[in-house]
Amino acid sequence: MPKVLIDTDIGSDVDGALALALAARSPELEIVGVTTVFGDVNLRARIARKILNITLRKDIPVFRGMSEPLLRQKKSLMFGHEGLGLIKPTESDLEANEGHAVDFIISEAMKQDLNVITLGCLTNLAMAIIWKPEIIGKIKSLVTMGGAFYPAADPEYDWNINCDPEAALVVLKSGIPVTLVPINVTMMPENKFTEEDLKYIQDTGTPLTEALSQQIRVWLEKKAELNRMLIRPREDICVWLHDPLTLMTLIDEKMVKIQTTRVKVEMANGALRTVADLKEGILMNVAYDADFKAFKKRLISRLTA
Repeated sequence: MPKVLIDTDIGSDVDGALALALAARSPELEIVGVTTVFGDVNLRARIARKILNITLRKDIPVFRGMSEPLLRQKKSLMFGHEGLGLIKPTESDLEANEGHAVDFIISEAMKQDLNVITLGCLTNLAMAIIWKPEIIGKIKSLVTMGGAFYPAADPEYDWNINCDPEAALVVLKSGIPVTLVPINVTMMPENKFTEEDLKYIQDTGTPLTEALSQQIRVWLEKKAELNRMLIRPREDICVWLHDPLTLMTLIDEKMVKIQTTRVKVEMANGALRTVADLKEGILMNVAYDADFKAFKKRLISRLTA
């Protein structure tokens, strides 16, 4: 059973909450803790704590991490809808554990055999590497929801990497064994909830599905607003399963198709690009496809159990 630390920007896109609920319902994983990153990390920690409480996983600790990018050359942001309908002002049992996420990452990494999965920008892990470089040789694996490979994906969609590109550069070039689950896979048309999927989840009527359905509704409203502002197509107003698919690589390696390839990690005009190159670059495992039907069936069955 792999020991897993989940580092997340839960609360903005609903896929973070879906992934944490999936993790909490997956006996294949030993979750040592959850750390939050980017923006209001206290609110994100409260959201994570609420999801864990609903799934009866109060045993999993939650730690607040870095709120701003490594070099402060970019600003973190919140969209304003985070936690709506989920967090009530009167709830007093949603506080994060004492201590900082970076310290927690270091302490768990030094125990060895730790698998880190990042579902947000890489600031916490980069800071842990800078403070304690020894963890590089002790972390068993890093699974990152990030990367964008031409021609299938536009790097501007690579949100997690480019919220803090300097941190991503530190982490991806550190020598930790990396598996990338890039957006050209997570944004394949099959990797989203259909209307039928959403209705089934809503109709299940458990405390977890009611909470997730509420968060899905809030996110779709915000997503529609953002798409109008950014002049993006209506087809993008959906629930993409970026983070749950990434998590599935640790739950069932047969679900996601992965190949080892060389990846060049380059900074250009303040943004980081991942480029597959057969001759040069860092050897990484890169997801290129998945059994989306089996994945969604497993995901929905665990969310509605």
